[in-house]
Amino acid sequence: MEEMVAAPVEDGQQPKSATEVVSNVLPGSSVFLRNVALQSASKKSSTTTVSAKVQQLQDQLEAEKQEKNRLREEVETLKAQAHASQETIDSMKRSMEENNSLLRQLLSFNRGQAPPS
Repeated sequence: MEEMVAAPVEDGQQPKSATEVVSNVLPGSSVFLRNVALQSASKKSSTTTVSAKVQQLQDQLEAEKQEKNRLREEVETLKAQAHASQETIDSMKRSMEENNSLLRQLLSFNRGQAPPS
C-alpha cells in the first residue's frame, strides 16, 4: 500500500488517495470500506436516483404518447370536416350549374317568345 501511495504521479493526474489505495488492495471489500467510513454507501442512493429518473422519463413518455393520440384524433376530425365541406361545395356547384342551365333555357325561351319589333 505504501508503494502505491509513494508511486510517482504522471503529468496531469492526481495522486491516489488513501481510499483509492485501500480499495485497490482490498478489491471487492466495499463493505469493509463502508464500515470504516472510507467509502460512502452511494450505490443505494444512486439506484434510487436512477429509479426516480427512469420513472420520470416513463411518465414523460406516457404523457407524450397521450398528446400524440389526442393530436391524431384531432387531425382525423379535421380531415372528416374537410371532406364534408368539400362535399357541400361540390353539391353547391352542381346546384349552381343546374340553375345556370335553367336560366339559359328561360332566356332563350323568352327571346323566342318576344314579339317582333
